[in-house]
Amino acid sequence: MQILRTASLVAAAGLAVPALAQDSVSNSGGLPGDALVATDTSVQQTRYIATMAKGEDFRNWPGTRYGIVPLIKASSTSTGFFGSLTSAFAMSPDLIAGNVSANYPAWTQQGFGVNPNENNAPNAVYTPGNAGNTVQFGATIAEFSTTNAGVSYNGVLSAVVNYNPANGANLFVDRFVSGGNVADIDVNSGETAQLGLGSIDANGNVYVRADDFFDGTAASTAVTGNNVFRIRNADRTAVVNTIGDVNDATDGVITGFGDALVTPNNMPASLAGGNGLYVGNSFDGNVRTGAATVTNTFGVPGSTGGERGSLGMSTHSFPITGGVATFGQFLQDATGLTNIITAFGIDASGALTGSIQAPLPTSITDDSTGFTFTATDPEFVHYFSQSPFRGGNGQLAIGLDDMGDADPSNDVGLLAAPIADLGGSANDDNPINAIAVARFDPATGVVSEWDLAAWIDPALIDQQPILGDFGLDGVAFTGDLGEFDGVIDGNDAPIGFISPLFNIPGAPFGPSISSPAFDSKGNLYFISAVALNKFDEIAQEPFVDFDSALIRANYNETTGGYDLELMLELGQTFDGANSGTPYQIQFLAVADSNSITSGTIFSSAGSNAAFAGIDPTTIDRRDNRALGGLVLSAEIVYDVDLDNDFDDPTGTGGDPSSLDESYNALLYIGFRPDEADVTSTGATLAGQPGFGIADGNVDLDDLGFFLNEFLTAGLLADRTTTGATLPGQPGFSLPDQTVDLDDLGFFLNEFLDGND
Repeated sequence: MQILRTASLVAAAGLAVPALAQDSVSNSGGLPGDALVATDTSVQQTRYIATMAKGEDFRNWPGTRYGIVPLIKASSTSTGFFGSLTSAFAMSPDLIAGNVSANYPAWTQQGFGVNPNENNAPNAVYTPGNAGNTVQFGATIAEFSTTNAGVSYNGVLSAVVNYNPANGANLFVDRFVSGGNVADIDVNSGETAQLGLGSIDANGNVYVRADDFFDGTAASTAVTGNNVFRIRNADRTAVVNTIGDVNDATDGVITGFGDALVTPNNMPASLAGGNGLYVGNSFDGNVRTGAATVTNTFGVPGSTGGERGSLGMSTHSFPITGGVATFGQFLQDATGLTNIITAFGIDASGALTGSIQAPLPTSITDDSTGFTFTATDPEFVHYFSQSPFRGGNGQLAIGLDDMGDADPSNDVGLLAAPIADLGGSANDDNPINAIAVARFDPATGVVSEWDLAAWIDPALIDQQPILGDFGLDGVAFTGDLGEFDGVIDGNDAPIGFISPLFNIPGAPFGPSISSPAFDSKGNLYFISAVALNKFDEIAQEPFVDFDSALIRANYNETTGGYDLELMLELGQTFDGANSGTPYQIQFLAVADSNSITSGTIFSSAGSNAAFAGIDPTTIDRRDNRALGGLVLSAEIVYDVDLDNDFDDPTGTGGDPSSLDESYNALLYIGFRPDEADVTSTGATLAGQPGFGIADGNVDLDDLGFFLNEFLTAGLLADRTTTGATLPGQPGFSLPDQTVDLDDLGFFLNEFLDGND
């Protein structure tokens, strides 16, 4: 995907722009923490640098290299807690060229921020180096809580994020309180709406549904019926945007509708122009594009026409479907089973173009393991319960496999979705589920094969392996043959398996595997219950750890199936680059009490683009840059007192006197280049492909590129703060708009160290 057009982030007149880094802790530790108050007019927009932690723990597979950072922390809406609970989330499918010139405060030490009661004042302000070359995306997350005044609060937070492809570790974040349903968390004036999160584009236009199904007392200015609102974050002012009342920079796309509207998707502004276009569906069986267009969805012979699920969306377009983007959902067959995928094109004006249909077979074989998932009545799932109203968005993922070349005639279209045997029940609580993938001809729409990316054996006999470079025993750090030898082969046993959710102590009874999201090369990402091989250092024996984890399914061209890679698991810790404090992942959700949870991965969690918008046909499947970014919700606990216990003082069994701090946050995972990786191999002159874009390799071209920048005082040679040449020093690895010998020394140290 190419970067499509330039967007400028210019704050509206009068908009206060303080900053609070989301990788931060208070200067005193413990409650109340330093989260922003959702209805504080001074923080409706905040700016900060979020620096990705080095992801050594992502390297269960040789060569995997990512970074991670808390992009948005949930707001403070009630005393006694560090922040709100989080729900649905999404990332923009598109990347665009950014143009950021504003100042972004940052720090690299514990306790710094702008909360006057809880933080030390910021000690530095930075701007993106070579601002015209930044790349921009959007991300958003819903939050909810009971406020101090006892009102059922719903809110939506968003971020418009820029990064320089030659220094991708530093993300320049504009965080917005996009909107909520209360004007003051300390005053009970009733609720103006109940909100469900839909989607966002790279320009920061976020789409939400709102209805009048109130948990408590309705405000006098409450919405009625079913509604879809578009919030233009770039136009937000300093007022509290109470949906249904204030509606600051908020367009009522559909208002007062009588039938139930599903959480909205969108055609990004980069494709549709203007502020983008609402694209969604409703319980009356129609697809809606914008405020006025109402069009029946594409049916199939023998189908009852019953549409199910929110719309999945991809910026890919196919010859058979046409348009500038592709959307899709589920259909029911003549017997009422939800077992057909329909995918259809939409053009920039909102007109539906062509379509394809993919009926689900009763049995599908995993080409990597040979296991066959067989069901009497298999159906697509994860669209039940609260998901149509609260999100997440897109049970169906739509992708493209370019088959490793630039010849479009070799392309393969991809459709992926969760399945289960519901046995005639209209519930989504079956823990025996799988992810099915259809491969189709983009020119004809003919499905060539179905495969399994993830599965649980209904008989609970076979197990799908998770692979890793942990040696013959499949356990890390035991020093056996094959461990960390740089290849995954016959000397490496599985490091774990996909597991039914009921194996996790205390887990609800529900589905075990989330919906999937594609990257630019057709690899899949999802959250699943897992059984991981671990070693008990005290008992000196191996054991099996049942947890939830983020998994990547890598397409294997040799077998034609998928090999599973462990990306992120509960209990992993990372060193907060801004907070100077380690944090631990303590919760990744899959299910709630009776269905898939809104706070897990849906297809809208990842970008369709590659890192920096590079052409995916120029990289292979295992290139880390194939992932243009992924967001997910997690509970993280900061070890503020550095005693290595990561104790949530508000959690069950937690120590109320603990200085540690717990936040619900939207995490961002993406390619994190080495500090000395500043250009692509062979791209040392402006205009050459890959110029100024990190490629995962540190070589002499990077040295030459940097020296050219340094000798001309170019902003890309600004790699660290003056006086900060060692880890732990304030401003280490953060640019300060001054190119000097400290930047040269910093770069040369990183260059001589090579890829870390």
